[in-house]
Amino acid sequence: MCNNNYKPTLEHVLGSFKYGCQQMAEIVNSHYFEGCADIHWIGDRYDLCDFSGEWWLTPDEMRQMLESDLSQKDFFEWWNYNLCHAYTPINLESWIMGLRPEYEN
Repeated sequence: MCNNNYKPTLEHVLGSFKYGCQQMAEIVNSHYFEGCADIHWIGDRYDLCDFSGEWWLTPDEMRQMLESDLSQKDFFEWWNYNLCHAYTPINLESWIMGLRPEYEN
């Protein structure tokens, strides 16, 4: 049995999550939207972030963008591809790994 004295509260964990999501959104805004996008969390649920009503990203997509150091050019190519091919989108992780439409069956 683990005898750990530290017991995080739900309030603390949720606060840390929301703070981290907001900080990540601000970094993405700075790197990809030149700091000009208005940041809004859809329904205040922190599972989908709206950047000026133009781009919508999940926290996991933002994490992938930042961890992979995805270029602004590659981000917009991915975004525009998915806008034009809504029925056959390519998820961000696959795009980062190099999948492009010409490689699909």
